[in-house]
Amino acid sequence: PVVGGHPAAGIISLPRRRRRPKVLCFHGYRASGPLLRLSLGPFVAVAPELEFVFIDAPLRSSGPHDPRIPPEIDTYEWWGTPGGDYATGWLDASHGLGESLAHISSSGQGHEEDEGGPLAG
Repeated sequence: PVVGGHPAAGIISLPRRRRRPKVLCFHGYRASGPLLRLSLGPFVAVAPELEFVFIDAPLRSSGPHDPRIPPEIDTYEWWGTPGGDYATGWLDASHGLGESLAHISSSGQGHEEDEGGPLAG
């Protein structure tokens, strides 16, 4: 019998491309996804079975970042006191936390629908 328009359609199955699980990675206070990617390079290199996804927080840094980061690098914060100093500005989560949680949620949903596979952790 002819199945699916071709006699062999019900017999032959092509191997499915195995999708790598994705791991969503969060940078620290007043940093960025690309900076974290650079820092985690050795870990990424030893886990080729995983795809690491580095996202930026939705809020541009409102104050100074780590002095070791060059000033021309864009940095972001998940929450914090607007204009607060680097050492203590992150202590107050009342500014930006809700927006960041929504950003994380939408980032995860977008990657789950991506052909590369769901988020793994």
